Amino acid sequence: MDRATERLIEIGSALNLDTEVGKALTRLENLYQTAIDAKETKTALAVEKEIISLLRLGDRVRSAGIDRDRRAAAAMSRPAMDEPASRPKLRIAK
Repeated sequence: MDRATERLIEIGSALNLDTEVGKALTRLENLYQTAIDAKETKTALAVEKEIISLLRLGDRVRSAGIDRDRRAAAAMSRPAMDEPASRPKLRIAK
């Protein structure tokens, strides 16, 4: 196979994966709503955990926390400015 055909197959498989994840998420959201309507808290919580797992939210939160800590450390290492930034004055048109 030539490189273009291989690339097309790669793109197609990635799009198919996105479609399947979207379908799974829709089914889980429907199941969650059904559990909430039936006041099945344990089931709703289990479905919510599955949604979080599917979307890998825990991984994203942890990496965001690391990025936030790095930005805070970088900001603390910068020298402080002597004067605060000036703000443009607002003019009210009559």
